[in-house]
Amino acid sequence: MTASPVHLRRRRYFVLQIADELELNFDRFLRARREGRRFCKCSLLCPLSGNAIDIDPDDLGLAVRIPADAWVDLDEVPVTDERERSRLVDLASRGVLLSDPPAEGWAHLAAGEDALEQAPWNELAAVYHARTRWQGVDVLHPTLPVGNVRLAYQHLRWLRGEPPSPFVERDDADRVTPLRVPKLDDAFFRTLLARRTTRAYRSGEALPIDALEQVLYAVFGTHGLAQLAEGVAALKRTSPSGGALHPIEAYVLVLNVDGVGPGLYHYDTRIHALARLEAMEAADARALAGHFTSGQTFFADAHALVIHVARFRRNFWKYGRDVKAYNTVLMDAGHLSQTFYLCATHLGYGAFYTAAINDADIARRLKLDPLRESPIGINGIGIIEPGRDDLHLPAEPYHPVRMDSTAMR
Repeated sequence: MTASPVHLRRRRYFVLQIADELELNFDRFLRARREGRRFCKCSLLCPLSGNAIDIDPDDLGLAVRIPADAWVDLDEVPVTDERERSRLVDLASRGVLLSDPPAEGWAHLAAGEDALEQAPWNELAAVYHARTRWQGVDVLHPTLPVGNVRLAYQHLRWLRGEPPSPFVERDDADRVTPLRVPKLDDAFFRTLLARRTTRAYRSGEALPIDALEQVLYAVFGTHGLAQLAEGVAALKRTSPSGGALHPIEAYVLVLNVDGVGPGLYHYDTRIHALARLEAMEAADARALAGHFTSGQTFFADAHALVIHVARFRRNFWKYGRDVKAYNTVLMDAGHLSQTFYLCATHLGYGAFYTAAINDADIARRLKLDPLRESPIGINGIGIIEPGRDDLHLPAEPYHPVRMDSTAMR
């Protein structure tokens, strides 16, 4: 029986990393001599898995003989000997080349490459996105004291040395013009000054549903619609967005909200409604919140978590492959986060935002393709528990230092 022919195609998206590494001579090392041989190490950074695939420089040269825009029969690839043909099969088995039929474990590669092409991703942004996804991460390392802010930062100072100054002064400035310090005493500025990150919540008391309704509508709701061309619509929210595209969707993990059962929901901004995706028990929702926020259990005590999910295709449709496109999506989440803080503060509730999330795990739970839609941060809201917020930043009021007339010139 004749075996099926194997066809190969080069992958289109990789970032090549070339580093010098030192190979120690262990006999000399044990005699307190650290001489070793330096060698060049090549790795291909994969924008799909986020893994670094080690590759020999010679194999890299062999791989580039395979075209990326067409399949070629393995038997028709020009090689110097059969050993090179075997190396091509090995490259396919390690995910460096695409093969038809797919090599074991790599059936997803061709579809992933097509998704990168269709999105369309900037190749460097795609690698960064893939290599920074977390799963199963717990950020509260047992060696780091977290019960006291001052102790935690003293520990960090001991680990990393003196931090840079909080203030920047330019010695090369030829003139300094003093500004009057305004009084920020109206309702808006009082809300702005009261904004803070809350890490202690009265989790046993239900959050009124109108608080969640107001925050979702004020932050993520659609307040205007502009038809820019046939089939092309821009949205108006209370926060800015690159190209008025607003690619951030809100998914809500309800923990304890009056009138809404615990579970995962999608906030449908078209009709201002919560579409339930998964119902769960309250204890399971709390545990999931702790996992989603990478072990930051104080955030799991909040009453509702709002997951920022980026719809990359929405943004990249206009800014595809632009080096700033991915950065713009992240900035959109930042704008929404600040608006979220201000709305929660105005209503008298606590809020937080964290980018330390297990985004890969969240994507799987929400059934998202991370190349098309991916969690990039989480806001939370809840009733403040003022008596036990040990992790609150203990900031004292600060007023700009007035300079004397000599320093002003």
